[in-house]
Amino acid sequence: MAEDLQTTGASLDAYPREGCGKGYSNKLFSKGYMPAVLYSKSIGSKPLELEARALEDVLKSKTGRNSVIDLHLKSGDGEDSYKVMVKDLQYHPIRRSYLHADFLEISLTDRVQIAAKVVLVGEAPGVAEEGGILDQIIREVGVKCLPGSIPDIITVDVSKLYIGDSVAVMDLQAGPDIEILADEDLVVARVIPPQSLQEEPGIETEAGEGEKTGIKTEE
Repeated sequence: MAEDLQTTGASLDAYPREGCGKGYSNKLFSKGYMPAVLYSKSIGSKPLELEARALEDVLKSKTGRNSVIDLHLKSGDGEDSYKVMVKDLQYHPIRRSYLHADFLEISLTDRVQIAAKVVLVGEAPGVAEEGGILDQIIREVGVKCLPGSIPDIITVDVSKLYIGDSVAVMDLQAGPDIEILADEDLVVARVIPPQSLQEEPGIETEAGEGEKTGIKTEE
């Protein structure tokens, strides 16, 4: 099932970015700020600068990269607010500090497409009683829903799995307002004999930490 649906978003302050290039970015980094761009249907693309630590706090929260953010764009003319999500994130390959962020303006009445984490719950008797191995094949699944219904995680119960049993995408309970974007027959997790994991080639399905978050909005 889907857990901890978002009802409120995080908040970030941002300011118009006047400069560009590596030199200007380095000046921002020295002050604890970073460059960013807001992509909006109403104003097009807008270069921004914001405090890097503030964005880091949002991304380390429970909702992480799927956070719905109130972006407050402050300038000499006043303040404009936008509902946004992180579309793209670049970071230093060694220090892991953030170098640049892209924000996408969203509408609370339009569905978005994101990746939700799949978490196994319960104790499989095939492991506890039969000595099998619980093999989770799918760790993230694409979903489409309204921003206010974005799940932190989607759980699946494995407490009835014995050796040879499995749960598939069709068994995920994401809620009536959440569409799962995956083949319903794909196996999410299974209990296998101990030797099977060594005999089969590994299947890597969890999306690695990259730059793009995959957030999309409906046209």
